[in-house]
Order: sequence, then structure tokens, then C-alpha cells
Amino acid sequence: MKTNHKPSPNCPESEYRSHPALGSTDVKTILSNAKKFNAIRTGEHQENKDAFRTGRAFHSLLLEPERFFEDNVVTKVNSDRLSGIFERNNYVVAPCKGKTAKVYKDLVEQHPDKDVVIEPDASRMEFMKEHAGKTFISPDEMEVVESLVVKIQNLQGMSRYLKEGTREQSFFGEIEGVPVKCRIDLFVKSKDSDQVIIFDPKSTAKENTPEVFVKSSANFSYYIQEWLYTEILKQNGFDVKDYIFIQASSLPYSGASYYKHDYIAMERAEEEVKRALQKYKFCKETGKWSEDKFDFNENKFEIVNEIQLPNYIFYRNE
Repeated sequence: MKTNHKPSPNCPESEYRSHPALGSTDVKTILSNAKKFNAIRTGEHQENKDAFRTGRAFHSLLLEPERFFEDNVVTKVNSDRLSGIFERNNYVVAPCKGKTAKVYKDLVEQHPDKDVVIEPDASRMEFMKEHAGKTFISPDEMEVVESLVVKIQNLQGMSRYLKEGTREQSFFGEIEGVPVKCRIDLFVKSKDSDQVIIFDPKSTAKENTPEVFVKSSANFSYYIQEWLYTEILKQNGFDVKDYIFIQASSLPYSGASYYKHDYIAMERAEEEVKRALQKYKFCKETGKWSEDKFDFNENKFEIVNEIQLPNYIFYRNE
């Protein structure tokens, strides 16, 4: 169903994420592995969010600096081990400061079904409890986040775009009979028309070069995101004049640049989105969510997966 539902620019991301319409990440996942998509949707599988912590913090500081410390806390306290213990919430505290103490070893023997933590770790976990629901960012990560933001702010015209633009706004639409959604990081609307320019910031741990952006777009399907978001905005009455990606490098010697795809990339993106939606509709109608290869001509999963070797295999020994 088409909808004109337009949450305010500061609509909580959780509200957007919980909406069942398909976003660009959903489209990409369905295209590559429908079974994984269904596992995520049903709660059977959860993606590792730690890998994206710096990227999320970078977006937050750039686009919603006034809210940054409501959602994030900069600290050395966090650790994956303690986070796991805290989430399990089945632990006892040993009244000692080290794991070599007899009282610690005794408690480990007495409580084989529980996590045993020493007093310093217990204090750290109390801090985590006090800030539950926030993202924990190390001082080193925060330094990287701040450098990424400064690099983008220093791009020509960016300070004006950030000042005049609308940030973090959600839109909903429909393609091929399937509800879809997008959350725009930043768009600038013309004062006397419905034309908009979309800005989509991305970070990379590599150098900021066109070659790196091309590989990132291919690997993370930025081009699919652009086509999908542009189509949804059209359905909501906007004329997207330009869709501009901003790639910022976390390397100290590398900066940030603007990028845009050509029309060939958009033709490919449209084809892939529609193929993903075809596959999605088949899975939903049949209840078959498979990781096997999908035959789009026959509209079914193949029983035997016929594969092709990559081109480099034919040249590597020459």
C-alpha cells in the first residue's frame, strides 16, 4: 500500500526499524540469502551490531549532535566479556580484586551454573547497568568518530547543507505490491520547488578514493539503496535532483569526498530490487525461505545449485 506517512525528522530510529516494510538492507539480504532474511525477521538470528558501532556513532554525532550523549556514552568500562555476563544476568560477586584469590576459586566451584566476577568487574557492570540502553564507545573510537565528522563538515558547501537540511526522516511506499521504506540521513529541499538533494554519509577504514567507494558500493549495495530511496521519495511527491554519497576515511592522512552513481548503476539497481521483491513474494506465498539459488525465469528455488568458477581461476597459474 502506498502511504504518505511522514514521521517527524527526529522520529526514533526504533520506530522506523520496527515497521515491517522492506528497507535497502532487507532487499540486499533477500537477494543473497532468503533464509537468512527470514531468520533475522523471526528473531532466530541476530546480526552482530558491534562491527557497526563506530559507523552508527559517526552518523549520530554528524546528524543529531544534540542527542548524541542521550544515546551514547564514552567510556573505557565496556568489554564484550562483561557485556555478555551483564546480559545473562546470572552472576555472583567474589569479594576480592583478583581471580587468583581463594574466595574467587571457591565461588567458581560452588556455582558452576553462574558467572563469577571480581569486585572491580562488578563496579564496571554497575556502570553498565546505570547506562543500560546506551551504546558504549571507547575514547579511541570517539576520536575516530570526531575526526570523521570534522572531515565531512569541512567539505565545500557541507556546513550550509547541514544547517538547512532535514535530517533522519522516514518515508514509506510500495514497489511491485510490496511495502518498502527508507530513512533519509539528510536532504535539502529547494525553496521554490519539490526538488531535493539527498546526502548519504558513509565511513571507511580504507583510503578515501573512487576505487574504494566503487568496491564499497558493490559490497554493501549502496547503489540499491540509492535507487530504492529515490523511488520511495518520488512516491511521496519529491523530485530527487541528486543523490550524493559522502565517503569519509578514518585514516588520519585521508579525507572525505562526494560521490554519485551513473545511470548504468541505477539500471542495475532497479533490476536487482525487482528481482529481490519477486523472490520475496515467492517465499512469502509458499513459506519456503531457502538459501539455494533462485531461478527468476522459473520463479522457484533450484534443487541442484549449478555454479560457475570465478574468472581469475583461469589465469592464476599462467
